[in-house]
Amino acid sequence: CPQCENLIESESCSANASGKVEKCSGRAKSSDLNLGETIKYYRTQAGMTQAELARFLNITRSSVNAWEMGKAVPSVQCIIGMASLFNISTDCLLGNERTVTISADGLTKSDLKLVYSLISHLKKSRRKNA
Repeated sequence: CPQCENLIESESCSANASGKVEKCSGRAKSSDLNLGETIKYYRTQAGMTQAELARFLNITRSSVNAWEMGKAVPSVQCIIGMASLFNISTDCLLGNERTVTISADGLTKSDLKLVYSLISHLKKSRRKNA
């Protein structure tokens, strides 16, 4: 898919039942990072300071710092807010997957079928080359 042109070799695309195409973020494997490191990675990728993220989530900067230092964990509400802000799934933020959601709004069923087909083709090609 056009959104996936710059994917690194270890990345993949998928599309979920709601018609959202997802692509990997290109960061280190989630198992290689803890939650605090993951938050810091996405915050810095977004060009935000700890204070800016805190203001967005309506919390203190010291809370963000505590998450990133591994001294505390964010609330469910903050996890959802960060996932939305960084355009990733909560699973991705929590280290369960490495995807970024790309909206497929405005695509027809035929368009989505083509996207699914292309993703399937790319996955098969990668398995053959692996």
